[in-house]
Amino acid sequence: MKVLVIGGGYAGLLCALRLARKSEAEVTLVDGRPHFSERVRLHEDVANGWRRRKPLAELLCGTRVSLRVGWISELDLESRHAGGDAFDELVIATGSAASRPRIPGFEHALTCDVEESAHVTAGHIQNTHGPIVVIGGGLTGLELAAELGARKKHVTLVTDGALGQASLTDASRAYAKAALARFGVELLEDSRVTAIEKGAVVLVNGSSLPSECTIWAGGLAPSPLPRSIGLAVDATGRAIVDDRLRSVSHPFVHVAGDAARVSFGPHVLRMACATAMPMGAYVADDIANRAPRPFQFSYAVQCASLGRASGLAQRVDRADRPVPRFFGGRPAAWLKQGLCRYTMLSMATERSGFSYRWFESPMIAPEAPRLAQRA
Repeated sequence: MKVLVIGGGYAGLLCALRLARKSEAEVTLVDGRPHFSERVRLHEDVANGWRRRKPLAELLCGTRVSLRVGWISELDLESRHAGGDAFDELVIATGSAASRPRIPGFEHALTCDVEESAHVTAGHIQNTHGPIVVIGGGLTGLELAAELGARKKHVTLVTDGALGQASLTDASRAYAKAALARFGVELLEDSRVTAIEKGAVVLVNGSSLPSECTIWAGGLAPSPLPRSIGLAVDATGRAIVDDRLRSVSHPFVHVAGDAARVSFGPHVLRMACATAMPMGAYVADDIANRAPRPFQFSYAVQCASLGRASGLAQRVDRADRPVPRFFGGRPAAWLKQGLCRYTMLSMATERSGFSYRWFESPMIAPEAPRLAQRA
C-alpha cells in the first residue's frame, strides 16, 4: 500500500512517522519547506530572534518515510495520482493560515501565522521604534503583545470583544490584563478595526491609532487544498470527515489537523497543535488498522506565555470551555514551554518506537444525549 501524506506540520509529520512504524505501507511525506516549523512558538521568534529549525530529513532519519520537498502541482483523486506518483491512501494535513478579513487596507497588515510571514514581520519589528498595533484578542494576540511588550516595544492590543473571550474566565482575564499592563501594553477591548492604513489603524468609533507596524492575529483560515481538489467541505473550507477522520465524499482520503472539521455533537475542534497531533496519530492508526474505535478527544488546559518568564494556564472542561481554575507566573510558563518541548519529544519518541498518547475520553459524555432526550 502506498500512502501519500501532504503537509509536514504537527499532524502530517507525526502521522508519517507513526504509520511507517506501525505498518508496511510505503509512506511519502510532501511539504514545501525542508524543515519542521514550531508554529506555536513563532510569536517568540518574531519578538526575540530566530531559533534553529529542525530539518525534516533529520527528523525522518532512520525511518521508512520518503521525503519530497516541494509543492504538489497536480493532484487527481479519480486516478489517485499526485505529481505523477500513484497512491492508495491520501492524508491531507496542510493546516491553516491567517484569515484574510475584508478590511480596507488589510494589505498593510503583517502576520506571523506561518514561517515565511513571521520572518517578514520579525524584520519589520527589528527596525521599528515607534508604535506597534496587534489586532486580535485571542491567545495568539495576547502572547505576541506580551512578548513585544517585554522587549520594551510600544504596543497596543486591539480586540473587538473581551480579551480571551472564548478562552478565559473573568479571573484569568484580569490576570492577563495585569500582565499586559506590567509590560506597558495598552489594551483596547470592544474596539473593532474598520480600516488599516499605512501608519495607522482606524477603529469603529472613528478614532485612529498611529502604527508603525500593524500585526493581524485575528484568526485562522483552513488550507484551500481540500476545497480545490473536490472534497466535501463546510462553509469555512474545512474538510468534512467521519468519526474515523475520513472524508465523507472520498473515503480513501484522511484529513488531519486544521484542514479537517471534526465535530462532537455541537462542538467543533478548534485549530491548534493540541488537536492536530492527536488527529495525525489517529489517522496513522486507522490506516494501519490499529484504531480500535472512532476518534475521541478531550481538552484539559489552555496555556499562554506572557513574556519569557511568566504565563497563564487556564483549566478547561472536555469541550474546551474555561472553568474557574487557573494559575500563572513561572509555573505556567514552565508548563507552556514543557508542552512545546513535548511536541518535539513526541516526534523523536514516535520514531524510536514509543507511541504518542492523548486525552481520548470522549468530549461529550456518553450519557449526555440520553439525558437530553429524557429532558
